[in-house]
Amino acid sequence: MSILIERAGNADQPELHQLWERVFGDKPETVQTFFDRFPPEAAGWVLRENDQIRTMAWLLPGSWLLTEDAMQAVGYVYAVATAPEARGRGYAADLMQAIMEFADQRSLLLYTRPAEESLFPWYANRMEAGSVGYMKEIAFTKSDAPDLQVSPVEALEYQALREAQLGAAPHLLLSEALLRVQKQYLKDAGGDLFRIGDGCCACELRDGQLYVPELFADDENAAMQALMGHFQVETATLRKPAKSAGTPVICWRGAASKHTNWGLFLE
Repeated sequence: MSILIERAGNADQPELHQLWERVFGDKPETVQTFFDRFPPEAAGWVLRENDQIRTMAWLLPGSWLLTEDAMQAVGYVYAVATAPEARGRGYAADLMQAIMEFADQRSLLLYTRPAEESLFPWYANRMEAGSVGYMKEIAFTKSDAPDLQVSPVEALEYQALREAQLGAAPHLLLSEALLRVQKQYLKDAGGDLFRIGDGCCACELRDGQLYVPELFADDENAAMQALMGHFQVETATLRKPAKSAGTPVICWRGAASKHTNWGLFLE
């Protein structure tokens, strides 16, 4: 049996499409949206068994961790998947080891959003990502909508609005490519990236309910009321970073403050 771990190539795209759709159940057009911004040869990693891709992972480049006096390149580990018939052989762990070695050579800080809470110990062990960030969710009920304009924006405008709000606080400067994929994912879910007053937000509809994974606004309640008015819904849920307790949402490998705002995740 021959095992090979390496960077993916453009020729791998059909096989990676098939594995992605098989494991995650996404539609072909959703997968292509991602591949258009993060093609295999730019961000994909694979483990081959006898020349067949058994495990894949993506290391998304282009974002930076910004602090008051420094910046560091980061890599977002995404879409780790093993074909069902090849599970239990340690292939994903082997692929993570190769990605860690690559990251160390380039001084990359690695982070990921585990798909399930049960996977946090696996990433702590296999990717040495033992630092955990938390979130909390706040429910809102519609009342009088304030006079705040809500309008969709493109990725670069959202990036600029977000940076203006975050200022010197430790946070990720999200890449344009990531934000473009995020925008399309949100639109596919009935939402978008928005300017709201002087702030900004990302939102989508989940099972017919308005869900806001990121919001920057001087008056949080007024912004949520404006969003509920815009979407003509009676309730909404806002996700916010939590300093030390709540639902685990992210883990990382490297030196980063627990107060870092990690931003949006491709969910």
